[in-house]
Amino acid sequence: MDDDRMVGAVTLERAAPPFSEAELALLADVSRLAAPVLELKRQLALPWHARMLRGARDALASPSRRTIA
Repeated sequence: MDDDRMVGAVTLERAAPPFSEAELALLADVSRLAAPVLELKRQLALPWHARMLRGARDALASPSRRTIA
């Protein structure tokens, strides 16, 4: 999750018995750490003009970010 927005999913499977509660907790922690890095990689993979457009759109949508020089 990134600012309450889903950015991906993690799917795990194994032939052994189901994951234990401790393993599930560890996997949840690892996915929380990995999610922001994966989102940054996704954003950096976008073409430069798409990143520029998104930055301009975010700046204009957030009046508190505007600064007058």
